[in-house]
Amino acid sequence: LLILGSATGFVFAPLFPLSISLINQRLNVVPVLLASVLCGAALGAIVFQKLAGIIMDKNPKHFPTLLIVCILISITLYIISCFIRRRNRPAIPNGVILTLDTFYEGDAQ
Repeated sequence: LLILGSATGFVFAPLFPLSISLINQRLNVVPVLLASVLCGAALGAIVFQKLAGIIMDKNPKHFPTLLIVCILISITLYIISCFIRRRNRPAIPNGVILTLDTFYEGDAQ
């Protein structure tokens, strides 16, 4: 299990920093905002693991409760991000047809 866990860690470890760098490359992101997202994710992971350990030590039957809470938090954050994305989407002028060429035109510049 230690070898399998280590192999899984080597596969999944680069995904989070690479996704953050992709977001930073594709979007105009303020570095302070990016740093706060990274710190918030790390702090949330630390706090949630500590709370889950305390809860599981008191009563191991609370595992489904922790799982449901994680799922509800994920669904809530996804819905919030969808609303924020819709609100910040630029309006398309009338008569403009978006194709892949016009979509990736900004990347060429």
